[in-house]
Amino acid sequence: FLGSSSEVKDLAIISDTNSNGFPDIAVLSEQASGAGLVRVYDSSTGALLKNIFFNSLSNPVGIARFADYDGNNADEVAVLGDSGGLTQVQIKDTISGSFVNTIDFP
Repeated sequence: FLGSSSEVKDLAIISDTNSNGFPDIAVLSEQASGAGLVRVYDSSTGALLKNIFFNSLSNPVGIARFADYDGNNADEVAVLGDSGGLTQVQIKDTISGSFVNTIDFP
């Protein structure tokens, strides 16, 4: 289902990203490289809809749904992990996968 090169860390239920009327499931994994990866699945069919890569974030530990932050009427996902020796939250859009914001914690 998720492949042998990833370790599942957490999941979040997010708003419908493929317009079929069902919420989607965002599954946070740690890739073999240590980088974070969010796979978005259709909750009604189980189909993989998209991958959202968090390549500059290592040792991901948690994911949270974040209400629309960038104005495109879609949820964002916030992932907690490490980056450059800092604990960091990276926020990305669930439709485009594009970067929205980063928050560093010393």
